[in-house]
Amino acid sequence: ARHQKLRDLLTCYAGAVVMTPHLAEGARLADKSVRELQEHLFYWAENLSRRYASRGGTTCVLKDARTVISDGQRTWLSLHGNSGMATGGAGDCLAGVIGGILAQQKQKMPGMDPALVAAAGVWLHASAGDLLRDRVGAHAMMAGELADAVGEVTRRLFDA
Repeated sequence: ARHQKLRDLLTCYAGAVVMTPHLAEGARLADKSVRELQEHLFYWAENLSRRYASRGGTTCVLKDARTVISDGQRTWLSLHGNSGMATGGAGDCLAGVIGGILAQQKQKMPGMDPALVAAAGVWLHASAGDLLRDRVGAHAMMAGELADAVGEVTRRLFDA
């Protein structure tokens, strides 16, 4: 977010992009303060997805206490997740969940909407965070355990 050349790469990419900034990264991308983004999360998720639109479309997953997902036209709010997920590596886990689902769906269901995949990834990640909070407490969460909990939530979904 601090390097203009890297920002420019987002807009010239031919495929779909899903970016997952937390509020400080989003503020740098928007050239605004964190407070300004916090006051209008929906607007800024929509704005960032449009501002950094790749040729294949860009979805912004703006992470805060509540995560907002937008492709610039449609916007969703995740009501799942908890404060324990504000730990180092949790955002990387989310990016990996979304990237993993995108890679799998490209093989099995080509043409699936990346914004819907991002929203599903946010739900899966947040559900794993809630499962882990109930198991170990919000203050004891670690990103590695969160990744394991994603697997457990996935197994529960498909075994049901």
